[in-house]
Amino acid sequence: MRRTPGRVAAAFVVVAAALVASAGSATAAPSGRIVQITSTKGTVELVFQANQLPTGASVDPSTVRVSIDGTDVPATAKPIGASTRPVTRTAVLVIDVSGSMAPSGLKGAVSAALAFLRAVPPDVRVGLVTFADSARLAVPPTRERDVLRTALSGLKAKGATRLYDGTILGVAAAGTT
Repeated sequence: MRRTPGRVAAAFVVVAAALVASAGSATAAPSGRIVQITSTKGTVELVFQANQLPTGASVDPSTVRVSIDGTDVPATAKPIGASTRPVTRTAVLVIDVSGSMAPSGLKGAVSAALAFLRAVPPDVRVGLVTFADSARLAVPPTRERDVLRTALSGLKAKGATRLYDGTILGVAAAGTT
């Protein structure tokens, strides 16, 4: 769906009477969330993911509304399959491996990263950036979770903290995939 730029953080999608009747039954109530927001050339695109729909059910694009701070704004909705370009979701984990992270800080960061890898959907490409004396793209965004787990298990804490460099490299890695 597209709309003119505004306070995107305040935008939310209201799906009212959006489910098409189907023969199947759901075990949980349908729900959804915004999984991607991009802004280009004067428009904002939101990707809304509907969850736990009954078998054969779908969101009816004609019932989708977008509002900002309670005010409806012009919007166009269409199913992802109708898009002319595929949706690629990417996340980059940026981990501080400087000496200040030894030993428990790095252990906690690796534990959180492994939990993220267990939870993230398989279609999401995940990369790994580490930083200490310098920032390094340890694993370019990939769907291969074992490559990430191996890289995470080999992290060692040492050196100074180049937080800004690590953050910039993480954003660059996510933006080019």
